[in-house]
Amino acid sequence: MADPAWAAWATEHVDRERYDFVIYFEDREKPRIVIRGDTASYYVPAHTLAKMPRPLRIQGRELFYQLYKRWAEKKGLPAPPEV
Repeated sequence: MADPAWAAWATEHVDRERYDFVIYFEDREKPRIVIRGDTASYYVPAHTLAKMPRPLRIQGRELFYQLYKRWAEKKGLPAPPEV
């Protein structure tokens, strides 16, 4: 079930911008968020998958929250609601 506050934020801000949001799991030491053109990418160290204590679905929501939050900061928009 979608969070109404999150849906309202996404409709108001993300849908208008037409960005692509992508998470990559790579062999790297530190995470990195890159916002370029119409794509926001989050490069996450692959070894963090093995350390995730919660179900991947919940952890994935938190990763996307971090990506959307950074994108909003860069665009001068309000941050998305907490997940």
